[in-house]
Amino acid sequence: MLGDSCRNITIRNTEIVSSSKNGITFKTCINTLFEKNKIVDAVNNGLAFFDCRGSVIRGNEIRNVGLNPAVGSSESTTFIGLGISGSSNLIEYNRIDSVGYIGMRFDGDSTIVSHNVISNYCIIKDDGGGIYTWNGDLPPNVSRKIIGNIVSNAIGAGFGTNDSLSNSAEGIYIDGGSHDVEVIGNTVFNCSNIGLFINNASKIVALNNLVFNCKTQLQMRAEGMPLMTNRQNVVRKNTFVSRTSSQRIGNFITDEEMDGIRRMGIVDSNFYSRPADPDMIMSCSYKSAGHDFHNTHSLKEWQNQYGYDLHSSSGPVRYPYLINKTGAPRKITWGYYNNGRDVWYDEGTISKNEFGKVVKNLTGTTPGSANGMNKFLILALTIDFRRDIPKKYLLRFETKGKPGEMIKANFKTRDNQIVCSREFHLTPSYQKNELLYIPAFANIPFERVNFEFSDPISPVQIRNISFQEADITNNDPTYNFQLLVNDSGVSRVIPVRNGYVDISGNAMGNWVELKPYSSVLLFTKESVSHYEEDRHDRLN
Repeated sequence: MLGDSCRNITIRNTEIVSSSKNGITFKTCINTLFEKNKIVDAVNNGLAFFDCRGSVIRGNEIRNVGLNPAVGSSESTTFIGLGISGSSNLIEYNRIDSVGYIGMRFDGDSTIVSHNVISNYCIIKDDGGGIYTWNGDLPPNVSRKIIGNIVSNAIGAGFGTNDSLSNSAEGIYIDGGSHDVEVIGNTVFNCSNIGLFINNASKIVALNNLVFNCKTQLQMRAEGMPLMTNRQNVVRKNTFVSRTSSQRIGNFITDEEMDGIRRMGIVDSNFYSRPADPDMIMSCSYKSAGHDFHNTHSLKEWQNQYGYDLHSSSGPVRYPYLINKTGAPRKITWGYYNNGRDVWYDEGTISKNEFGKVVKNLTGTTPGSANGMNKFLILALTIDFRRDIPKKYLLRFETKGKPGEMIKANFKTRDNQIVCSREFHLTPSYQKNELLYIPAFANIPFERVNFEFSDPISPVQIRNISFQEADITNNDPTYNFQLLVNDSGVSRVIPVRNGYVDISGNAMGNWVELKPYSSVLLFTKESVSHYEEDRHDRLN
């Protein structure tokens, strides 16, 4: 169906099925009402409004759009569930599910995106979002609102790219050159990449949002687009929660000096929680003197270093793992990465003393070493892998280096993709570090490990590296969290399992009443005593 240069058109209670291109297309139309319709199995886009004004798109169902990669167009405006550009448009109470690329895209002035439910998108193409907007170098847009939406299951399409494990699928994605967007009261969860992404955008207000179980919950980036800065943003009273230890809370990136992060705006009065590993949650990347620096901070370090989040709090609980028993150390093969290839040392071809010198040189523990460890050090660790018998391993090592800097240990696939990592602080004297690794890929007979460093210049030393199988009891994220979501237009009473607390540590009753298009995230309170200690420190 196509409408071109129309006025005052109403389409209601219509079903559009198996369109060979777009389900509906409107161009330069004014005051269109598109309400309570159903669009299913569109090859290209579900609903496309181009340069339209005064549109109301309300209460529609859009699903199974752009799911065949062999057909459809190739531009970035394809495989979209609902797309609209123009001004004074209202998009509310729609349900969008199973989309090849972006769930909903809007561009233009005075647009409201309100109380929509968007799920299962970026299935065929990625670098998209459930709700997405972009402006580029066009004149700044004004008065845009994203309110009370529920966005979930950003899947990603890494296969077919040069990094099959890197799925760039976001929740709410405010992209390059966007201005003046209020992101208020939304729920975002289960995203393969970033939950809330503010990318080279300014005057963005993010308030009272809940973001959970994304690879990174919040990312603010000012990089690669000198005409599209990340400035005058406000991120307040949000809840950002990582379900596992490998998920980040915040990622702040600039291609300027460190002060470029401080100039992004106001970040304060938020709740941050990663119960499985609550320490190093804020990652920062910046440039200085021609070098790239990457560091990760605890909440307190983040507050002291950047002056952000002075009134923010950490989550109510912690979920550490328990080591019951460890096995014998596994064989470690030593090597280094140089000019795009791995170089390994064979213990069988050199003497024990010579090999000992190799290890000391690689780790920077040779007496009188001026440069610290070789920062291209790699390890190969022997494992036993069977998909039907899950096994757990501990990588342990000791490090020392410049205070305030960081070392990161990465388990990688054979094609150099990170599958597990953890960051550790550096201190002037040696400290012990430990990383729990649960294999998910058959990289037998060995696993490859490399190390990254926040400071590319300062020396670092490492010693006593060991790798061993372990009997470990770790928490079950399925049980630890209870995300309750009301994706309907009426209030609902939802049962609560026993023994849960909210983000403030308050014990929950047997049920909770949720307003329309709202949510609450609850935690088991097994380790709630840690919250009491942290709260005492904050209050005193």
